[in-house]
Amino acid sequence: MNRPPDEAALPARPDSFWGPVHGIPDSDRLSEHHEVIVVGAGITGMSTALLLAERGVDVAVIDARRIGSGSTGRSTAKVSVLHGTRTGQIRQSHGEQTAQAYLTAQLRGQDLVRRVAEKSGIVDWDVRDAWTYATSPKSIGQIQREAAALSEFGMDAMLAEPVELPFQTSAAVCLPEQMQINPAQYLAALHGSLTELGVPVVWPERIASITKTNGRLHLTSTQGTDVSADWVVVATLLPFPLRTLMFATTKPARSYALAARVDGDLPQGMYLSADSPTHSLRTATSQAGEEFLLLGGNGHPTGRGNPTSRHVEALADWAREHFSVREFTHRWAAQDYTSADQLPHIGASPLGPPNVLIATGFGKWGFTNGSAAAQILSGMIVDEVPDWARPFAPRLPNSLSGWKTLAMNNAEVAATLASGWVLEPGRGSVASGRGAVRRDLPHPDAVSEVDGTRRVCSAVCTHLGGIVRWNDADQSWDCPLHGSRFAPDGEVIVGPAVHSLAVEDG
Repeated sequence: MNRPPDEAALPARPDSFWGPVHGIPDSDRLSEHHEVIVVGAGITGMSTALLLAERGVDVAVIDARRIGSGSTGRSTAKVSVLHGTRTGQIRQSHGEQTAQAYLTAQLRGQDLVRRVAEKSGIVDWDVRDAWTYATSPKSIGQIQREAAALSEFGMDAMLAEPVELPFQTSAAVCLPEQMQINPAQYLAALHGSLTELGVPVVWPERIASITKTNGRLHLTSTQGTDVSADWVVVATLLPFPLRTLMFATTKPARSYALAARVDGDLPQGMYLSADSPTHSLRTATSQAGEEFLLLGGNGHPTGRGNPTSRHVEALADWAREHFSVREFTHRWAAQDYTSADQLPHIGASPLGPPNVLIATGFGKWGFTNGSAAAQILSGMIVDEVPDWARPFAPRLPNSLSGWKTLAMNNAEVAATLASGWVLEPGRGSVASGRGAVRRDLPHPDAVSEVDGTRRVCSAVCTHLGGIVRWNDADQSWDCPLHGSRFAPDGEVIVGPAVHSLAVEDG
């Protein structure tokens, strides 16, 4: 696409606005045994470890990558209990008690984030009004249901017109005094608190197996590390390396974000559209004190909707249409899983082994859901489970709409698995920054060229055998079945896969 010469261009490479998590030293060391091992050093895992350590529990944290490399460090970090139109949807599908429990969980999660941020003194955060808005008549009913549900449960929600947006809305609900935060600083604050409490945080160690022997859980990493525990918390995007029901009851999606310098006044609220494609807005301040506009949205199922760069371009076009964008300074993407019935899965692993706990299905609201999950998971270990935790136990859907969504999601997975093996012949060259899957049955190849280096690896995902697809926005191989992602050389970026794609002869 030809662009006017004065139009703001997108950065050539993905890079999060938040940057790396500062103040993280080299990896700690594990003991041979811990009471609890938490797998995953995002907001859920680190918060769970903090709550356990504050109760005197011997806990350690293990992650496959450096802290901040996952979804938490790439979040837009709205710490709000207004989740688009979700509370109204949950109330309609599951009833008032479940909707009340969901809202209570978000409030408790928000309370924990505020406590950690205030105590640390190193986290930038602002109190802002949160808005969900509609730009088409078809979404007005959703806005009204959300406002009614929040008001019924005692929240100060109101239908109002947002006057600072540069476009017309057909309806909007506002929830005052919510939070927006710097997620990299928040992770640093959690790590600092864990260090003070003597909790080891170990990386990079990708856990490959969890087994139970002689009454203890044993964890083995792909690097060969072995450690045992009485309890294990799997706080990853999708529970791995366990075989659970979660890959069948959740759906992975990627969404995009841009940071922009914009001429004129910036909207000071936190905004999210009810219409599709989703558009998100908030401000953020750089380390130099400059205020930026963060724009997000245009999500799609992981491994599908290729080329992925068109979603980034569409988000940039929307930004240019509505704001005087002087420069896009950063672009990046994040991944999360949404459950078939809109409720997160938090609790005991459905297929065991005993004392293995999981958390997933946050639907892109990880800051409040992850912090609430930490309270449930830690409560299960110390026998202090919150009374609002019951609806979130890992489960199959309990509503007709949930079953329909589950059936459609898994039908899509089956169709994608089958169609993925119908491949183009040949193993020709690919352009710079590109990748292609070529048929060389029974072992299809994934061929890419990045930064002048040509790589060839197996195209078969090591989780359940899906054929990976090239993500040109992030230059990765993404599996369209359950969201595993791999670097051009085949190394695992995101599970549920735990093993890299096999390197092939080029």
